[in-house]
Amino acid sequence: MKNYYSILGVPPTANQQDIRKAYREKAKLYHPDVNKNNDAHKIFIDIGEAYEILYNPDTRKQYDDFLRNGTYSSQASSSNDFSSQQNKARQKAEEYAKMSLADLLNGILDLAYLATKTVVVGQKGVWLDIGDYISLGLKGTVLLICLGLLFTGIGTIPGAAIGLLTSKSLFKNGKFIGIGPLLISTVTMVCAIGFFVFKLLY
Repeated sequence: MKNYYSILGVPPTANQQDIRKAYREKAKLYHPDVNKNNDAHKIFIDIGEAYEILYNPDTRKQYDDFLRNGTYSSQASSSNDFSSQQNKARQKAEEYAKMSLADLLNGILDLAYLATKTVVVGQKGVWLDIGDYISLGLKGTVLLICLGLLFTGIGTIPGAAIGLLTSKSLFKNGKFIGIGPLLISTVTMVCAIGFFVFKLLY
């Protein structure tokens, strides 16, 4: 069994950002665009396979279980399943080798892009229901009001309190939901309130 952690040069405690960063650095050294040595291509494929296995939480868990216990699980099919995942990871690595280094770095491994995307849309695996959106809309609307009052000097304390409350509401089940849902909910709520007030007045 390959030691994927050693191949990437990261410890078993590495998080996803560490794994992505390590692969990015090694890609700069071994990608076919920059390294013409005979063994560079094989090394690049190996680090790509390691990246695909370790970056995916599911395959990483299977791999870690094997490192700890010497087996994938009590189910006989699990070994075959992991072998299939290894093959898919290797195929993905071979696809990366066919890409230009610039496309690889600016697309798949663009850390700044990924960080910005996470800030806007949040982490994967977070699902919001209608109640979450209504709550976000109400908090966002109140926050806007407090920010408006801030310029009058009377909204400082309420604005800080609502701001703290709103920042906490950007997390669900310990995961960051992103500022996108807050902005969308707030704009929707403000428009709905504005429409309701307009109807009352006219």
